[in-house]
Amino acid sequence: MISSIQETTGLAARTLHDNEKILGDDSTLYARYACLHQCPHCSYGTNISSHMKRHMLKHTGERPYRCAECDATFARKDHLKNHFAVHSGQRPFECAICRRKFRHKKSLRLHEETHQDKGLLLWTREEL
Repeated sequence: MISSIQETTGLAARTLHDNEKILGDDSTLYARYACLHQCPHCSYGTNISSHMKRHMLKHTGERPYRCAECDATFARKDHLKNHFAVHSGQRPFECAICRRKFRHKKSLRLHEETHQDKGLLLWTREEL
């Protein structure tokens, strides 16, 4: 079973869900197979009940996780956990090139791409 794998074909990108698989060597051909849990609102399907429960929050708009500091609400517990960094002031993710710090790993990864776009090379301090 393939779960949340990003397949890229040229400039097009597509996320494969639990109920999809790639047919053969041609990554543009996909097949859906029967799933135990099918979303009644869209084409999403999965064999994992917790994935369906999480998916359904997109349709219901339910946001059961609330921040005790600022009353921000989130559909997913992991999003609330990431939000806590806003209040703690911690920035544990540091760019190896410019030493800029970030609250989230994803923000660091996006920032690192700006260095790649500028053609900068990554050197360790020992190599300089």
